[in-house]
Amino acid sequence: PSVSLTDIIELSLKLCRHIGESLRPSALPRDGFKMLRSLSLKTEKLLDKVKEGVDTAVEKTKSAFVQHSGASDIVLVKHDDGEIRSTPWHVHCDGQIAHDSARVQVRLCIAGRATELCLTMGRDHVCYLQPPATEGEAGSCMPSEAQLQMLPLVHGRNDCIFEVRQLDPETQRWSVREEIASDIFLWESTDRVVAVDYEGALVRPDKWAKEAKEAIHKPKGGEWDGRDKSTFQEGAGSLLSTLGHGGYCILITTTAPISRMAHRRSSMAAASRAEVDRWGAQAQLPDAPILCGTDHTAAALANILTAKALTAAGRQGMTRQAAFKQQSLSLVSALFKVPGGG
Repeated sequence: PSVSLTDIIELSLKLCRHIGESLRPSALPRDGFKMLRSLSLKTEKLLDKVKEGVDTAVEKTKSAFVQHSGASDIVLVKHDDGEIRSTPWHVHCDGQIAHDSARVQVRLCIAGRATELCLTMGRDHVCYLQPPATEGEAGSCMPSEAQLQMLPLVHGRNDCIFEVRQLDPETQRWSVREEIASDIFLWESTDRVVAVDYEGALVRPDKWAKEAKEAIHKPKGGEWDGRDKSTFQEGAGSLLSTLGHGGYCILITTTAPISRMAHRRSSMAAASRAEVDRWGAQAQLPDAPILCGTDHTAAALANILTAKALTAAGRQGMTRQAAFKQQSLSLVSALFKVPGGG
């Protein structure tokens, strides 16, 4: 059978206590007894602290290996002929929700009002707009034209919530298990877009250690209060404000895991408040969709560490993070293209 570090520490603690209880003054010289007794007590205290530290670390890091809920923002582009094109809808439910497609329903709400659009949660807790045709196949995260046309959307940002509802088999009533926040942005095919790299252009490089720590120690709720205003590059907020006032649509890409999207949105909101406090209401950051990957926290951290290790070893090449951002830009660019045009 496998033995964990905690098991080893427990056995060591029992051994120390046994040695301490077994020592008798008559068996050793007085000074020797005191020395061994003191050493046994110190070792026991040290092991207690080590065990407490291990338990805390395990408790705080195990969430990185569990599928947490989250959703990437969605970009829609409407053309002159009425056609609407969309980026993929990436929505992940909490891994602790039991999978049962007949009893779990994910309903889209826009601006606080429920729509008729419902998604299906797969066994991987990924939500699909088009459920898999057969067992073992993956569903589709791309909406149909009919699904898009039925949505009550306005130009720009549309606040939305994906309600994860579960059917109680006894009462036959639906109850909301969780709400996953996201934003749907509707743009016109004539809008001008500027893409911004969150990690490369907005965040200071020396904040990566802080970001990794926050990714492991997941917040227990509430928005980031923005007290650490130095997280953003100097001038980044002013640049975004200027672009927004110039009529540009801003698109942000990030390598953050999908379970950290709530943190990304609250970080942008905090940065906007900081700009307003410093320069006034005209400096408020424009609304911007944030596109993320579909990895969970542990996978995202592993990708970052792998990229850093390859760089340190002198091996060049496109990282998974860079490939994802390039793919995201290609997807959004394709939304604007007209057959036979540019």
